Amino acid sequence: MDVKEFKDLVEIESKETNENNQKVGTREEILKSLKGLMISNGAIIFDKEKEKNKEEKFFKSCSGKETVNIIISGKTGVGKSSLINYIFGKEVAKIGVGMPVTQEIKCYHLEKDNVNLYDTKGIEAEDYEQTLANIQDFLDEKQKSKDENEHIHIAWLCISEKSGRIETADVRLLDILENCGIPTIVVFTKRDTLKESEFVKKVIDEKILEKARAFVRVRNVKEMFEIDDEIVVLNPKGAQELLHETYKYISEGRQNAVKKAQTIILKERLETMAKEAADATNKYAFLAAGIGATPLPFPDSIALAALQTKMIIDINTIYRVDAGTHTFTDIAAALISITGIAQIGKLAANLLKIIPVIGWAANGAVAGSITGAIGLGYSEYLKNNVNNETGEIILDLDDLKENFLKYFNEFKNMKILNKNVK
Repeated sequence: MDVKEFKDLVEIESKETNENNQKVGTREEILKSLKGLMISNGAIIFDKEKEKNKEEKFFKSCSGKETVNIIISGKTGVGKSSLINYIFGKEVAKIGVGMPVTQEIKCYHLEKDNVNLYDTKGIEAEDYEQTLANIQDFLDEKQKSKDENEHIHIAWLCISEKSGRIETADVRLLDILENCGIPTIVVFTKRDTLKESEFVKKVIDEKILEKARAFVRVRNVKEMFEIDDEIVVLNPKGAQELLHETYKYISEGRQNAVKKAQTIILKERLETMAKEAADATNKYAFLAAGIGATPLPFPDSIALAALQTKMIIDINTIYRVDAGTHTFTDIAAALISITGIAQIGKLAANLLKIIPVIGWAANGAVAGSITGAIGLGYSEYLKNNVNNETGEIILDLDDLKENFLKYFNEFKNMKILNKNVK
């Protein structure tokens, strides 16, 4: 034997050893992946009682005192700062003389009351587009939070009663607030001396600001008038009514905030679950592709069905599926049957040779592709059948049987993407 023949022989033996090691490794991974399943007389059984899932609470509950967030908006000079100070009985916002102080959105935190007041920049009648855009961006950002205590819960839209007019900017701002799900109270500041205001009556009767939930007239500061040489003092008025209306609608604002926060949490949760389900599917698809070349203590057809069953069980666990009266193996049997493979425990033909119903020549790659399509299709089906309010997935087996195939067909030609078995 010369050196060349010796090297060739070593390479061949080395190659065969690696292939055998790979088969053993795959065998161990397949058997490990079937943990929790029992195969008896060709039947596949999953003992759900032996594997208790630790459920996480879907929605975060608020601890401690709830925060109330109020946004206060209006045109320049309507008296937002003095309104804040009057309502809350202290100099919360700095008041300027003859000119607005608020140059941007500022937050005043009233720690004792657990209230945040968001004071926006005064809106100029001639150039308000950028200010409205900034308010819109601010609200969009706040309403994206997963914590409902970060959302804006109610709005005070301030309009000077003495101005006697509603600007386009006022209507636009009301639309922005309401479209963000924020109940809005129109506050007519600089209340006139008359008991009734023709201007306010006209706004209400003609539904000029019809999206507003309430209208409140407020005199922010003490005013003095001289009538026939007598000084008449008009004290601030309207705080009690404004606080009453705010309390009345704050629950609606908080409910809207909770729903939005839940929607954001649900979306992120589903994205995470879909990724976990895809990783699990790719793992099982890769193992399914290796069944034909791997020595196992039971027939290939049973092994493949068992892998697919365990994959579906894992996906159900990831999505926290409520199967109702059905077992997870019922669901797996339905999915495998729908895709034309065969009933669990009754696989007479060797899948790695032919699948008559579908008509594919079922080699290892096809077995992997079918398994991948079942997993990804089922994950997509679950995502589309989640309750958007509760986040629950209560499985309807009849609906699954009727609609699953269209999801399966979306993925049946996809290649196995991830071959890293963990």
